[in-house]
This record gives sequence, C-alpha cells and structure tokens, in this order.
Amino acid sequence: YAPHSHDSSTLRCSRGPQQRRSRLSEKPSVFQQHQVALKSIAVTLSINDFVAGVSATLNYENEEKAPLEAFFVFPMDEDSAVYSFEALVDGKKIVAELQDKYQVHKKYEEVLSEGFQAYLLEEDKCSRDVFRCNVGNLQPGSKVALTLKYVQELPLEDDGALRYVLPTILNPRYHLSDQSVDSSLDLETPVVPLEDLPYTLSMVATISSQLGISTIQCNCPLSSIDYTGESKTSAQVTLAEGHKFDRDVELLIFYRKVHSPNTLMGAPSAMVSFYPEIPEVETSTKCGEFVFLMDRSRSMKTPMNSQNRSLSRIDVAKSVKYTQETMERAVEKVNLMLADLGGTEILTPLRKVFRKPPIPGHPLQVFVFTDGEVVETFNVIKEAKFHSKRH
Repeated sequence: YAPHSHDSSTLRCSRGPQQRRSRLSEKPSVFQQHQVALKSIAVTLSINDFVAGVSATLNYENEEKAPLEAFFVFPMDEDSAVYSFEALVDGKKIVAELQDKYQVHKKYEEVLSEGFQAYLLEEDKCSRDVFRCNVGNLQPGSKVALTLKYVQELPLEDDGALRYVLPTILNPRYHLSDQSVDSSLDLETPVVPLEDLPYTLSMVATISSQLGISTIQCNCPLSSIDYTGESKTSAQVTLAEGHKFDRDVELLIFYRKVHSPNTLMGAPSAMVSFYPEIPEVETSTKCGEFVFLMDRSRSMKTPMNSQNRSLSRIDVAKSVKYTQETMERAVEKVNLMLADLGGTEILTPLRKVFRKPPIPGHPLQVFVFTDGEVVETFNVIKEAKFHSKRH
C-alpha cells in the first residue's frame, strides 16, 4: 500500500495530472543501483466498534547480483499509532526496538558500514501521515517480508458511516520553491505505468461490534461480504483480486445502533464509546467571505524551479459582493484558466489571503482546488491556525 520508491530501491504509487502511476528508483551509493521487486502486499484489518487495527505485510525480493540499500515509504492516517515493525529475511525474524531518533541514525550507519543488515522505521520529517523504512545490505536473492502494525480511531461521516481508508496512492506533495526539504516525498523517480505494476494487493477485513452492522460499502470491488449471526454483530470483507492501484481502498461501515454507548474489554485495557445524537443547530449567520484558490501548475511532479512564474498566478484581489453578474464573471474567468504555470507555491497565496483585512460579519472560508498535497504540512497548518481567530 503505496510503498514508494525513494532514492534507493523503493516503490511509490503516485498520481500525475493525467494518470496515476507507480515509481521506482535507486539511491546512488556504495550499493548497486537496481530495483528491488515488490511481489505482494497483504493487509489484515480488524475493526472493533470505532477503532481499527491494521497489519500490512510487504514482500520484496532482491533479484540483482549485488547487495542493495532499500527505502520503502508507507502512507497512513496521521492519527495512526505504530506499535510494531518486523522484518522476516530469508526465514530470520527481526523485531524492531524503539530508540531515540538522533542516536538511531548514527547506529544505523555504523551497522551498514560493518556489512551487517540494518532496518530503520521513522516518521517523515515533513508529514505525520508518511512513514519511511530503511533496509540496509539486502543481499542478492534475499527475500524480505516487512510487517507494519498500527492502530487508529476511525472517523464518522455526517451520514453516520464509519470510514476506513487504506492508502494505496501516495499523492504528490508541494513544497516551497525557496527551501530544500529533506523528505521522502520530494523525489525524482522514473515512471512505471499502472498496467505494468508487478505486485498484487490482498486485504481481509473483520468488523465486530455489539452495535450491529447495518451495511458495508466499498469503492473497490469485493469478492465477498460474510455476516455472522442473526444480529449481524460481525462481518468479514475480502477485497477482490486484481486491484488496479488507481485509488485508495475505502470502506464505509454503517452500525444499526451507532448512538448507543458501548464497551469493549481487553487485557489489560478497556474501551468505552460514546457517540451521542445531538440535534443540529441552524447557524445564526448567513453571510461569509469565500475565497477559491485554484492550482494551475503543469504537473504535480515537476521540480519547483520556476519560482517567479509560480508567484505570477497569485491573484488575490479585493473580495466582491455576490451577485449574478459577479458569479458569471468568475465562471468566465475559470473557463479561461489553463494549467500552464510552473511549480506550486501554495503557502505564499495562503498568506496573502489570510493577511487581508477581514470583512466584519463575514467569516472567511478558503477552498483550495488541487490534485496534490503539501510537503510542508506543519507550516500550512501553522499559518491557518495563526489566523483562525482573526477571521
């Protein structure tokens, strides 16, 4: 699920402006520059009430004649908590330890220099929703199974559906053109078409809840949905073979008694779930200032090397009163827009929007239209948070 090819032999699923693709690349170092083939991805999902436990196993094989240092990148929900990482190398099981991140990098390099195998799993420096795994000294012919386990609380949609997403796509990320970002997401990699991806994805999900399961929906084909018992308190869902890796796998689970308090006992812990049914209160204000920020970059994967031209797309004029005439003018301008600009400088226009004087009685809402994500997640969130009370 979106293992991502990073400077070394890794695999990355990404989305360009016209198609979604997978990327492969190698790290130029003392190791040879060849690809480590990802053979299969197996995901086991266990959902209890509102919490999901995920175990993802990725099977790789070094088919080259020289040892490699491989990097694998895993996208996941930013609220996930990783609690286990294991590697099975040619039948030998290796269990990771939690260590200080500044010390572990030094130790990792020392082990590699001595010719031993080493494994490192860490959160990406720029995004909490991406983890990177380093596998050093992968010998010729070696087979590696990496197993990552994590838990996450699942969000509830407005219609009461419990939503789980298995990221199989690592979307391109934007970064500031005047900054160098040491991130797993900022990489130049060759492109492999979707139809040529040499690996498969399997997923089996078990859902259990005393709230009762009303229905389960998925945006991808399922081979089966099996319910247990007359009250339908558990179900097993299996993803159909031949997943195309052109979208994330999304499950929507509807409980029959979603607003009923519930408990789940474990050893040595317990979980209590409250989801009260609170009537919606109609907002007292009908006014607002709405700013639409439109991304017009040529490609979400090209280098950010055209800063001046990127800045020329910023058009934050004074807000105008909504009328039929101003709406028609806006639609006309949108129809004339072309994706003909360089890299994306998303933080600069956001700052221009936020720093304009607010219109009294008109809360500001900003809508960003883009097909990519942001590398400097923390900077963008910090900027929005800083101005939240002002608007």
